[in-house]
Amino acid sequence: MKIIKTYEDLMNDPKQRNEAKDVNWTLYKAYRDSRKAGTDDLNFSDIIWEEDIEGILATCRLEGLDRITISSTFSSLTEVLWELCKRGCSVDGMKMIPTQFKRYDSETDKEVTEYRPALVVKIG
Repeated sequence: MKIIKTYEDLMNDPKQRNEAKDVNWTLYKAYRDSRKAGTDDLNFSDIIWEEDIEGILATCRLEGLDRITISSTFSSLTEVLWELCKRGCSVDGMKMIPTQFKRYDSETDKEVTEYRPALVVKIG
């Protein structure tokens, strides 16, 4: 996944998080969780608020991200997808992505990463 320095700095310095003013926290949480999970793309595993869409897209475009994934199943998902499409994005299928969660596999006696399906959204 592409490194976004601003969010890396926030992840590494809790004091900066407390003082940050112009941060899109929906995007920050998605970035932090995506880094922990080791996903290939920025993944939104929690709700995306409609009022955050413009900021999310502006940051993605500024940072050169050409797609995101959405693995959350929040109740207003179709409305958010519609708002993304109205702003030039498109849904481009689905893929399985790793989560930040592990589960015990009794057959191998090891912890394994959990995966879940996610929508792929191309940033237009």
